[in-house]
Amino acid sequence: MNDLQEQATPRPWGWLARWDEALAGLALAVVVGAVVWGVFARYIAPQPAVWASEVAAIGFAWVTFIGAAAAARRGLHVGIDALTALLPKQLQNGLAVVVSLFLALGLGYMAWLAWNIGMDARSRPTPVLRLPHTIVYLAPTIGLAAMAAGAALDALRGVRALLRGEGAG
Repeated sequence: MNDLQEQATPRPWGWLARWDEALAGLALAVVVGAVVWGVFARYIAPQPAVWASEVAAIGFAWVTFIGAAAAARRGLHVGIDALTALLPKQLQNGLAVVVSLFLALGLGYMAWLAWNIGMDARSRPTPVLRLPHTIVYLAPTIGLAAMAAGAALDALRGVRALLRGEGAG
């Protein structure tokens, strides 16, 4: 089976591998629904939905951080390789491992900070719905942790490729 056939073959639980895309899509649907309902309630219904902007803001945080994790998993973030492209392939691969390790450490640290901020915000409710602010800070915690895990896996794959001698040339 070639790569194209493998990609086209649906797997029953294949969406679990793309959990980040599913969650970001759900959050985007919540944002759109809250905004549409808020506009409807403000201009057509007798009473505006004061909760709509708060739900949209919370959903936007989830779209942003979980969507960033999905983009990182797919390799869609911008990278500038003007200098590294001039290096030999083996050195490029080694540098990619080092960069991935730094990313994993930095993103992991930021996820830990977001977790701590979220835990500190448990007792502070949101203005309208009175939800704990932890709901907002859970999005960066999960998104940053997912990106850190992805960077760590990239580093591990890079080390394995270096040990096998791939990329020499």
